[in-house]
Amino acid sequence: MNTFAKADEVSVYGNKLEVDFESVVDVPEDIDKSDLYPVEVYADGNCLPSCGSVFAFGTPTRPEEIRTRIIKELSEHEDYYLNNENLNKGLEAKTANNLAKQYAMYSEYFIPGMNLDEKLIQEIFRKEVLSLTQNKSFMGIWQMFALSSVLGAPIKSVYPNKGNPKVREDLNRLILPRSAAKFKQIYILWTNTRDDIPAVHWTPNHFVPLLTFEGVISKPKSTSKIPVESCKHDNIKIDEKIMKMPRFIKQVLTKKLQMREKVKKITNVKYR
Repeated sequence: MNTFAKADEVSVYGNKLEVDFESVVDVPEDIDKSDLYPVEVYADGNCLPSCGSVFAFGTPTRPEEIRTRIIKELSEHEDYYLNNENLNKGLEAKTANNLAKQYAMYSEYFIPGMNLDEKLIQEIFRKEVLSLTQNKSFMGIWQMFALSSVLGAPIKSVYPNKGNPKVREDLNRLILPRSAAKFKQIYILWTNTRDDIPAVHWTPNHFVPLLTFEGVISKPKSTSKIPVESCKHDNIKIDEKIMKMPRFIKQVLTKKLQMREKVKKITNVKYR
């Protein structure tokens, strides 16, 4: 795929992208790279292709082209993406589980109680691929595998330390492209646009790219310290995350969290 950007060289500042402050608290502590920031893309059903657009073109504004390439990749290489050995690539230790079966269970076309044999798994896979022809339709883990191949880059699928831990075991992983990688590893975060879901019941409904900041703007003239109050979201302290951020991001996020705490006291609204 010919791109205007190198997937592993796109950055927040270098490409004039916006930090997604809502998703900062979803970045797990055990991620293997600490200087990554979630970037805003529209939560309109095209979020995964928009992530691909960020890595391919340095902007989230070309999701349609990425969606088309994901459809083509999955349609032409169905056998590859249904093969358990291929789906195991990227894992530190191969699992004995049938990953194609696991991923079929995460599909919107899976109905609890289905006896998932190879034929039914294939049927669910094909329904997913067909549904992708509708713009802004749902995407998930199989599409992330295809995106890795489209971009020619390994993708670290970053799943928050929330919700069902078994789901995290399946989805928090490294994904390798079908052919030899052209770029270094990139990162995509599963997140949620809602604020009212307790951590134990959390499920994702959105994807955002994780990028380094790079080329930080010169320090503000003011030298006064930015007060950071200890805020908790689902019992997770995030003040340490804030302190590691560039100064102006730290300032915006701190004010945002302090405002949330005030709103919570007044309305008893639960925030993530």
